[in-house]
Amino acid sequence: MSNQHLPVQEKVNKLVSLYEKNLLQEALIEAKSLANQHPNVPVIYNIYGVINIALGNWNQSAICFSKAIKLKTDYVEAHHNLGIALDNLGQLEEAIQSYTKALELKPDFATAHESLIRILSFYNPKKPNLNPCIIANKLLQTINYNYDTNIQISDEDVVTFFQRCNNVIFENINNLNMNETEIFRSNTIDLKCD
Repeated sequence: MSNQHLPVQEKVNKLVSLYEKNLLQEALIEAKSLANQHPNVPVIYNIYGVINIALGNWNQSAICFSKAIKLKTDYVEAHHNLGIALDNLGQLEEAIQSYTKALELKPDFATAHESLIRILSFYNPKKPNLNPCIIANKLLQTINYNYDTNIQISDEDVVTFFQRCNNVIFENINNLNMNETEIFRSNTIDLKCD
């Protein structure tokens, strides 16, 4: 039986199998063919985009994820994957928007939290955003610690600084469970801990 007559789910399973076997060029050809045969199936575009990511085709992957989202606006994984593509294209504001949309749709999506925190560790968003991570990030940046580079920082000073950071986190990120917290960030003060 030719692939054209298989049910869509079987075709998708075959496509995923090609991807998992790292037969990326073959998977890419199959994904393109499936997208043409079934232009209204969002999962096909999402997988097509993932294959393009694996091949480093960031522009094409962003196009695929955008098509998946157009077909299914609440497609959490496609929003997150679009964020990955945009992030790698250097479109950080748009990537943040994609990650926060994924989190809006699925607040406990740990991978999206990690992706958002990773960007926030080196980039300050310019566009307003009500995501708790972004609000906490902006507030953390306002915590000042005046110190003299000629005087050693005391343990009490460090504890106080971390307490202030923790207070911001606890006040702004309720019910948020993550595997990691990034306190030392490239856009904060240097504590001279050498």
